[in-house]
Amino acid sequence: MPAHTILIDYENVQPALGGISGCESVKCLVFLGPLQKLPKDYAPTAAVEWIRMDGRGRNALDFLIAYHLGQMALQAPDSNYYIVSKDAGFDPLIRHIQTSGTNAQRVPSFDGIPVVQAPCDERSPSTLAKKLLLMLRHSKARPGSMRTLRNHIAHFYARHILEPGEIDSVIQWMAEQGFIKIADKKIVYSGLPTLH
Repeated sequence: MPAHTILIDYENVQPALGGISGCESVKCLVFLGPLQKLPKDYAPTAAVEWIRMDGRGRNALDFLIAYHLGQMALQAPDSNYYIVSKDAGFDPLIRHIQTSGTNAQRVPSFDGIPVVQAPCDERSPSTLAKKLLLMLRHSKARPGSMRTLRNHIAHFYARHILEPGEIDSVIQWMAEQGFIKIADKKIVYSGLPTLH
């Protein structure tokens, strides 16, 4: 479980999510109403999970957020939890969770979350892979072999001048996260995150 989990009430606020995509210690759950559309700049990342409410009802999305927060707080009470919403109706729930010793708070924007404001390592395998995956998601011609994927990464990050070990770390991270599968030196893109 990540050290920081952010739960976004996307019916209430729609923050830009780019600031968390490179942080391995942060997981972000974005809760959408049943009729809400994904943002135009939507791109999959391992750090951001989109969860759509199936049904409609008064405060239905709030109850879904409360359910997820409760489940996670039971599993990882030492993590830090943030609900991003302007809805003060979450405050009694937050106070109740805090009585058990779990750090939780409601904030109206990312400005209230220090970990989002801190820059993450620009050259970490996860940061490099996530930027590459954003580009590959929209590409019709993805590298199909280990050799072409290595060359593609080296070209994509030409200004960084990556070492061969860094390129292999990016590929390994993509495979460990399920974004790619490697079989007989061939690459299969099977794990790009989708809305569920």
